[in-house]
Amino acid sequence: MSPIYFTVRGHLQDADPGLAAAVRRVVGYGTAEELVLPASATQELSVQGPEWLHVDGENAEVRMAPLSPAPGEGQSVELLFLDDSGGVRSVHEGTVRALGKGQLGSSLDLAFTGFRLTICHADDAGAPTAANCAVDLTGLSCSDALQALDIYGLVMEGSAFRLRLNGRELASGTFPGAAITRDDIERLARLRLTVEDLHAVQQHARHYFSVPRELRPADRVLLRIARLLIEGHCVANPFLASLTIELNGQDSPVLRALLMGEGAANRALLPAFALPLADRELPLGPVPTTPTSGRQTLNRSYAPWPRARQRGTRSRSAPLTESRTGSTSPGPAIPPTSPP
Repeated sequence: MSPIYFTVRGHLQDADPGLAAAVRRVVGYGTAEELVLPASATQELSVQGPEWLHVDGENAEVRMAPLSPAPGEGQSVELLFLDDSGGVRSVHEGTVRALGKGQLGSSLDLAFTGFRLTICHADDAGAPTAANCAVDLTGLSCSDALQALDIYGLVMEGSAFRLRLNGRELASGTFPGAAITRDDIERLARLRLTVEDLHAVQQHARHYFSVPRELRPADRVLLRIARLLIEGHCVANPFLASLTIELNGQDSPVLRALLMGEGAANRALLPAFALPLADRELPLGPVPTTPTSGRQTLNRSYAPWPRARQRGTRSRSAPLTESRTGSTSPGPAIPPTSPP
């Protein structure tokens, strides 16, 4: 059979920066991702081989797909994060999505629960090593989601690490860290806090499910209130605007003072309430409540509040499960190690 050769020449000077970066990853480091060159970026395309397959042209869209299965796919990998003294902070097991090789160096595409990491290491010892990572909490339990956020944070902060492939040392070094903004840090912290709150509420209610794809802002506030109450705090509930109490027909001085508005304490026990969340009702148990300045204050208890009902209020759902990608800035290169 005759060999087949493909030749593609492109013009990326005016191309989108994302396209230029993708070409560098795929061609330069052999990353396992689909690459699409639009016709506007293709100057020449030729296919040489059998006569019936011969092609010469330009301004044609070129689509390149990775091999399947990819080289190294499915091999086991361990990512160890180290502290300042070289001790192990945490160990995370995952699998290889692909091992790649390109014109500039090699790449490792690794998958962990809810987290994906791609390392591009240049053959030139003077060139920096780059790492791209993304976290996606879709379909994860709270504990798995928190683990994915832990790995993401450790990579982004530039932690020292060791990498093992099939039980053998493959690479070690320090992640270069990422040029993330204060807003990025705060957003990640809020996301983690919401997942932690949900985890605490699920454990208390003994009702377990995957992290919802999105939550309304009010849901996040209610989760925060719920966790604080579970932990024994007194919390103001902005959604509990009124409380109806049925009298039993018995008279008392306290009741008369309360009805006449003479400043007597108004405290009631809400015996059994549930948190409405993502089309579920999570049982949270009894909670005492005290009205203060038109707002109900929920006291220390085993569980939080009655179902909140809002009228005339619109709220926009915000994503809780989200994909985030961060690229590291230049840093020390990882010592090259050939895969076993």
